[in-house]
Amino acid sequence: MNWGILGLGRIAHRFASSLEKSHDVFYAGASHTEEKRASFSKKYHPIHMYSTYEELLDDPDVNVIYIALPHKFHYEWTMKCLKHNKHVLVEKPAFLTSQEALNISSYASAHNLFFMEAMKTRFIPLIHRLHEIVDEKIIGEIESIDCNFTFPQPENQLAISYFYDSVMGGALYDTGIYCIAFINDFIDDEIIDMKINTHFCEHIDLNDKVLFQFKNHTTASFECGMTSENKRYGIIKGTKGSIYLDNFYRPTHAIISTIQSKRSIEIPLIVDDFYGEIQAVDAAIMNAQIESTIMSHQDTIKSITILENLHHKLKEG
Repeated sequence: MNWGILGLGRIAHRFASSLEKSHDVFYAGASHTEEKRASFSKKYHPIHMYSTYEELLDDPDVNVIYIALPHKFHYEWTMKCLKHNKHVLVEKPAFLTSQEALNISSYASAHNLFFMEAMKTRFIPLIHRLHEIVDEKIIGEIESIDCNFTFPQPENQLAISYFYDSVMGGALYDTGIYCIAFINDFIDDEIIDMKINTHFCEHIDLNDKVLFQFKNHTTASFECGMTSENKRYGIIKGTKGSIYLDNFYRPTHAIISTIQSKRSIEIPLIVDDFYGEIQAVDAAIMNAQIESTIMSHQDTIKSITILENLHHKLKEG
C-alpha cells in the first residue's frame, strides 16, 4: 500500500516511524514548510515530497492518505482526498461537527472509499483482551467508567499552539476525544444527561470535568486538561469487580480485581501504538471495505456528536 502523509508535524513523525516497520510504503509527503520537508526526507526517505497538498492528491500512485493537519482542516482535506479517489485515515478528532462526520461518511460510502478516524486506542492488544474479559462477565455488568487524561502544558506554549485556537483549541478537542471514544467503546447506550464543569482561559477550555448518565443507568465520567498534573488512567467498574489501567489510551498493563482475586495482565504493544491501526486500514482496503468494524463511521459520528453537545454546553455557560 502506498501511503501519503498530509502535514509533517510531530504526530506525523510518529506515524511515519511506525509505517517504516510495516510492509507498506511511505510513498509521498506534503508540507508547506521547506524545513519540515527536508527533515522528513532525510529521516524517512519517501519516494516523493511535495510543497503543496494538491500535488500529493494528484499523484495517481498514492493509495491512502494519512491526514495529520490541525483539527479545523480535517474536513476540508478529507473531502478533497476522497474526491481524488484516495482512501483516508484522519487524526482525531476527525471533525469539529457531527454534520461534517455525516457528510464524509455519506460520500465515502457512496464512492466505495475507505475512511477512518485515527483512534488508535481501539487497536491496542490489551484493549481487545479487556473486551473479552468484559464479555465473559468476569467483572459482572458494567456500572461505571472513569477515565482521565490531563497533562501540564506551560501557558506560554499554549498561546502559540493550536491548543489556544478559538476554533479548534481546548482540552475537549485534544484529550477529551480519547476519553469519549474509550467510554463509547465499552458502553453502547444512549446518554440521557451530561454535565460539564470547565476552567476557562480567554474562552478556551483548559480543563473539563464531565459526567454522563446513560439510559441503562450506567454512568461515566472523565477529566481532560492541559494545565494540570499528569493523570492518564481508566477504571471500569462492574457488579463483580473492576479493571484499572494506566495510560488508558495506549495501555499495556491492567489490574483485574474481583471478590475472589486480584491479578495483573501485561500485553505489550505490537511494534508501537500506531502499528495496529495501520494494519487494520490495510486489511480493510484490501478487502474492499469502506470502514473498520472496530472504528466505524458510526463510532466517529457518535463521538463527534457528544463532543459537539459538550461544546454547546460550554457556550451556554
